[in-house]
Amino acid sequence: MVYVGEETGYSDAAAVLQALTHIAAAEVSVEPALRAWLRATVRRRACVWTQPTPAGTEALDPFHPLARVKRLQAKPVSEFTGAEFAMCVKAYREGLVTLKIAVAEAGAYSRSLFSST
Repeated sequence: MVYVGEETGYSDAAAVLQALTHIAAAEVSVEPALRAWLRATVRRRACVWTQPTPAGTEALDPFHPLARVKRLQAKPVSEFTGAEFAMCVKAYREGLVTLKIAVAEAGAYSRSLFSST
């Protein structure tokens, strides 16, 4: 079969492969066992970094309610207590910190799940 051409809407083989990758990812992502494994892996291996923005440097003094999350360096998600992660998200949404969430891969943090920088 021919998958490349005007009649298919794909201009080259790379576009076909990209479309197939998206379809396969969508199919696999609805598998309950895979979703449970991914949740467990993220909870076990993900870490969070925060850095204050210029506005956060000014606003986040030691008495500010969000001061605890001003500077986090590779804090494991599994070590967050209570509403601490919600505080990180709130500080990010208010523009007080930049936020990065990544999963460790063989001792390095190369798989970024989210980065606001």
